[in-house]
Amino acid sequence: MIKSVLVVGHGLAGAILTQTLRLRGVSVACLDGGLIHSASKVAAGLINPYIGPKFNIPIDFSNCMESNRLFFEDFEKQNSCTLYSKDSLIRIFKSPEQKKRWDWLSTEKVESKYSEKFISSDALKELRIDGKYGAGLTTIFRLEIKKFLSISKDLLIKENLWQNKVFHETDATDFDLIIFAEGFNVEKNSFFNWLPFSPAKGETIQIKGPSVKSCSNGTWILPESKEYCMAGSTWEHDNLKSGPTLHGKLEIIKKINYLDLQNHEIVGHKSGIRSCTLDRHPIIGRHFKLPNLAIFNGFGSRGATTICYYANILVDHLIEGTGIPPRISIERFRENFRE
Repeated sequence: MIKSVLVVGHGLAGAILTQTLRLRGVSVACLDGGLIHSASKVAAGLINPYIGPKFNIPIDFSNCMESNRLFFEDFEKQNSCTLYSKDSLIRIFKSPEQKKRWDWLSTEKVESKYSEKFISSDALKELRIDGKYGAGLTTIFRLEIKKFLSISKDLLIKENLWQNKVFHETDATDFDLIIFAEGFNVEKNSFFNWLPFSPAKGETIQIKGPSVKSCSNGTWILPESKEYCMAGSTWEHDNLKSGPTLHGKLEIIKKINYLDLQNHEIVGHKSGIRSCTLDRHPIIGRHFKLPNLAIFNGFGSRGATTICYYANILVDHLIEGTGIPPRISIERFRENFRE
């Protein structure tokens, strides 16, 4: 069993992994260099069971939900806070096919757990929402990512487990294992930059005005408070570090035209870089030649959904020697490895 671990990165992945190790009794510290393009700083924390135009339920979604519940229930209790909550989302249909898909989902035992009811186009009009094919009221979950990261950081500082700096090889001397959970910054990591990552920039806008419902037609708008809401997100593989762009802002505004926002104004605009992989699965496991190094990365846009579950898999592997599923293991890229 490992005795001491350094987690590099305190975005959502690094924070959850650090706290999971800490709660499991592993001596752990976290190092973070404060990356300005971190996706976690702008993420909405939306956990949606139905993804994409076909409303597919992600792999292991039930296990992810249980892992989230157990982790945040424990973390909230220990820190007297509320971070993880259940909510509803109006999923606006863009085609008759989506309406048919919703009808099918509503009849299936597992999938219907998240399908609350159908909303007709006339009912949407009463809510001042445009949707000629209707919508489905969906059970979702919300994670207050910024609040969680702040509490986690304060807790680590208080226990003298925090290092505010960029990783250097000399930082590894006092630990049995270093786990890199640094998001898109893996491109600068000479130990793991050979892995097939495909980062993507996402932009969001903040809007001030009368309160709105949580809605999505593939592009979402979510209330943050009585006066403010957040909308997004874009998906861009080029010009990753360009920051917020006029093109991104206009794209979001165009795609949320299902709401009448004449009495609202845009007061904020941010961007972040998601750490994605070519096969859309995270990469988890130890380095092939340097077993004191490991990676926990590549969660893309669904980190709030999956990270707790995958953190448990990695920690079980480190403590109990259990296997890492091939779908997410670094082993699937052994042929890609170069010194």
